[in-house]
Formats: sequence, structure tokens, C-alpha cells
Amino acid sequence: MATKGEAHGDDALSLVFQRCGVPPAMILDGSKEQLCKTFRRKLKEAACQHRQTEPYSPWQQAAEGNI
Repeated sequence: MATKGEAHGDDALSLVFQRCGVPPAMILDGSKEQLCKTFRRKLKEAACQHRQTEPYSPWQQAAEGNI
């Protein structure tokens, strides 16, 4: 994925689903890329529930401290 805008493209999310499988839910931080209709549609098509963290609460995602 060269740019953030490609997060919802046919390649990035589909590749994750192919390599790792489709998780029952994805907990996302609400970035613009994750809120677009295309990204949400792909999650819905894959039967993956979308959950969003509360704003300004980085402790809700364990990966935030390592980035």
C-alpha cells in the first residue's frame, strides 16, 4: 500500500483477508480511510463487524503504543 488512500482498494483489504482470514470484527480508530463507504462495504461483504474506538483514547488499541 503506497498511500493511505489505497487502504480500501481491491488490493490491500482483500490481501489481508486472503492471507490472514477474515476476522469476526475489526476495531478501528476512525480514520478517514476507514470511514469511507468502500472500506465499510468490503467489511460488510466479508461479514466482518466494524467497531470504532472512542475519540482520543489510544489505550483502547494495543498497537497504538508501538507505532
